[in-house]
Amino acid sequence: MRANALLESVARDPRYLLAQLDPVAGLAQFLEVDERVYRDSIFMDQRLKANRPRAHVLELWPTVAALEPLLTSRACHYLFHVGHCGSTMMSRAVEQLPGALALREPPPLRALARMRRELASPLSHVDDARYRSLRGFVGGLLARSFEPSGRNLVKASSDCSNLTDEMLALNPANRGLLMFIPLESFLAAMLRDAGKRRETAHFAASRLADLHRILGDDSIRLYELNDAHQAALSWVSNMAWLTAQDPARALLVDFEALLDDPVQGLAAACGFLGWEVARADLGALVRGPLFTTYAKDPESPYNPASRAAELREAEARFGDEIDQGLRWAEALCGRFEALHPLADHLRSQSLARD
Repeated sequence: MRANALLESVARDPRYLLAQLDPVAGLAQFLEVDERVYRDSIFMDQRLKANRPRAHVLELWPTVAALEPLLTSRACHYLFHVGHCGSTMMSRAVEQLPGALALREPPPLRALARMRRELASPLSHVDDARYRSLRGFVGGLLARSFEPSGRNLVKASSDCSNLTDEMLALNPANRGLLMFIPLESFLAAMLRDAGKRRETAHFAASRLADLHRILGDDSIRLYELNDAHQAALSWVSNMAWLTAQDPARALLVDFEALLDDPVQGLAAACGFLGWEVARADLGALVRGPLFTTYAKDPESPYNPASRAAELREAEARFGDEIDQGLRWAEALCGRFEALHPLADHLRSQSLARD
């Protein structure tokens, strides 16, 4: 395919999936995939390559410049979250709606989140102008749909919350679902096994960098934080971004409240995004495999009762560490004015526990 024809196809056709964005090497990789791959993929990461799709590696900056006038300003919805809070389940639920397509954790968003973190540093690989160009480039590509009137829901990775305001601002019609679980449940989930602790440690530096940006204060030192503190840090950092959004553009969704009344919770989320769905249809969805299997592995049985049992076991085993994390977060939110709204949120959770 000629270069110009390829670029025109990339601009309008979601079958050309932006799989990797590398501003250091100056390259962008596109994979040719069909709609089935989008819908069947748990995450849109390196696992897509197991299907051996055809790849196109293009020079990044000429491609960004060439596509800028070709990409439409189609609306696109986003799902940002704190992690381990039902976001994959929600994306799968929205994907059942007419004209909806879910993109789960596309790596280019992670690349953008990392770039935004580094912008203030003299070691950043891009300046503000190039970063803004890349943000529009990625947002335009994520908004492409297989249907003329279709709308996409992009589920970001939990380390992309620092993009919440910017991605929603790309189009006045963009809307966001912002998912979380109460801190106590989050701590129980992240402290319950060695794998989750390693995950927390892996992302701790980026979470702290985001928190430093929010606070305008870099006095918190990562090496002084134990596992419980780092898990609390992850939740506070993400929640600080999520709770700062305009409620007219972004809806906070407590996953535990959704599990208590899934039909009402899904109706509110879908309605906020512009889909009015009959309660009977949502009831059938709730009774199906979406709420009875693990969203990341539909082969594994999982439901609200088994989730609650896991959390109770973790709370029994790691109660002291969970208390440490709660106290650290409450002290932190009380200390910094930028986190005072989050302190109120924590106090409401504390009252609920009592």
